[in-house]
Amino acid sequence: MPEGERPSGAAYLRLVGLGAAVGMAAQTRLLFSPLIFAALLVGTAGKDAVPAAALASATVWLAISRLQPAPASPPTRSEPSPGR
Repeated sequence: MPEGERPSGAAYLRLVGLGAAVGMAAQTRLLFSPLIFAALLVGTAGKDAVPAAALASATVWLAISRLQPAPASPPTRSEPSPGR
């Protein structure tokens, strides 16, 4: 893109859909719902943004699932010994 030229409205629409899908995938740790949300958000004007949103959402979902520590196991209750 030449210097001083602004991107078109469609480029902004793609970025909004992509950002919304990535943010939603990172926060909710769901994978399919962010794609539906991005598709509804951009509509038919940004239909080429949905595949990029799918890849970006899958990437952030994998990253979050690997970076998040494993849940701690609940403490086990010890049974009282007989005779006490």
